[in-house]
Amino acid sequence: MKRSLFLIGFILISVTVFASGKREKARLPDFVLTPPLAEEAVFGAGYAQDKREDKSVVTAKLRALEDIARQLEVQIQSAMSGYFQRSGMSENDQTDEFVEKLSAEMIESRISVAQVVRMVDMKDGGWWVLLRYEKQAAVAAFRESCRNEAVRNGSSVFAGIDADEAAAIFEGLLENSPTASSPVGLESDESDSLMEESIGAESDDIIENESAEENSLQDSDLSESDLSGTDLIDSEPVEP
Repeated sequence: MKRSLFLIGFILISVTVFASGKREKARLPDFVLTPPLAEEAVFGAGYAQDKREDKSVVTAKLRALEDIARQLEVQIQSAMSGYFQRSGMSENDQTDEFVEKLSAEMIESRISVAQVVRMVDMKDGGWWVLLRYEKQAAVAAFRESCRNEAVRNGSSVFAGIDADEAAAIFEGLLENSPTASSPVGLESDESDSLMEESIGAESDDIIENESAEENSLQDSDLSESDLSGTDLIDSEPVEP
């Protein structure tokens, strides 16, 4: 009888360890499941998977910057549209080109100062990276880029653009319409699949914890040492 209980316990442990390993690999970080919002920052999340770990990390960072860039592009377009309306300027191909160049300069040359907040090893060669770009830094970068682009236009109508006023509109949008991260690096169908698995894994954890409490009372023949290694292992953030 004791031998039978031991064999049953061993099988249950093996199945639990195998299942936990699968969930560890599939589970998405919390900042992907629930993208963070902050009053003073814009967040970007990126994922990459490569045979070389260092390449995965570098690519994930670049994709996190892409996430930030996409958010800022929307705010830049809205800010300049608001400025043109206040100034009585009609929007046309020229204004669209000005905004496009403004966005390109700001994003390509200035958001690289974004700071790494977390790096998560997915244990399968893939890495998630979360970046933080301070909003005040974004406003300063917008103001400077707006001035630079106005100077480049020389004697055109855009030379008279008030960069401070445009920056104030941009800052107001960041404060009143905070952007949300849209993680970059997974195909939509793959992302949805992993999201479902991650949520399912969390639900399974709750059920397993409840079952473990019941089994610990019933299977008194199994010692604590026999059950070692059955806990689920979450991906821990790695310091950059």
